[in-house]
Amino acid sequence: MTPRAQFTASAVVAVIAAGSAAATLR
Repeated sequence: MTPRAQFTASAVVAVIAAGSAAATLR
């Protein structure tokens, strides 16, 4: 796995986590 792919994967995970957290807090 390239560093860019790893960064992209972690960024996607962060976005999903933030989205679910925002939905939970709402």
